[in-house]
Amino acid sequence: MKINRILISSLFLIQFSLNSFTQDIRTLETKVADLLAAMPAATGMTADKLHLLKPVLKYGLPAVKKSAIELLAWSRETEYFSEILDIAASSNDTVKRAAYAALKDLGSEQDQPMLIKLLTETTDPQLIKNIQAALTNAAMKIPDEEKRSDIILAAIAGGAPKEKLIPVLSKTGGRKALKTVLDEFENGNPEMREICFKTLTDWKDYSASAALYEICISGNKSYEAPAFDGYV
Repeated sequence: MKINRILISSLFLIQFSLNSFTQDIRTLETKVADLLAAMPAATGMTADKLHLLKPVLKYGLPAVKKSAIELLAWSRETEYFSEILDIAASSNDTVKRAAYAALKDLGSEQDQPMLIKLLTETTDPQLIKNIQAALTNAAMKIPDEEKRSDIILAAIAGGAPKEKLIPVLSKTGGRKALKTVLDEFENGNPEMREICFKTLTDWKDYSASAALYEICISGNKSYEAPAFDGYV
């Protein structure tokens, strides 16, 4: 049996009734959130019915919004990306973190500029990792492997924070990306060299092996041994 409007309406009624029961609001809110989380298995929910959850994103209490966000992420439908991106600005930490975590499942290649903007503005380490994962997944949807890093490289060239974007290049790859990381390793400050070296050792394929070998034989005592480990 597929999800229907009656079930959604019932959940709304339960949720809105919370205002009349202040003392038990947290317990009831959690129960509604649990109902939402169990929907796919319990009702045979299909992705084409998820638009019925949109009012929850606007009017729901935090735990309920969190479950709705996770359901939309489960669908992997890119049409919900913009709505979840807006919710990422929530002042509620539970809702904010759920939205950030969901972005990796909803972004498309066209969403990369917005993800880069969000990454630029974000300072929380875990949220930065969430956006990097979302940016990686969005870029990886580009069929041409040599073009997957193009938008990220253009952002770096335009002044976007290298320290946040360069780690993503280890997953998106490509010759231009590898050259950029090598240049930054050679010319960057100690912090940037560390980031670039970690990126090289995490590179998606063997194309970074030659660079790691050069570092091995360069006589650089700080990177000689770990470069060898990365090379082998």
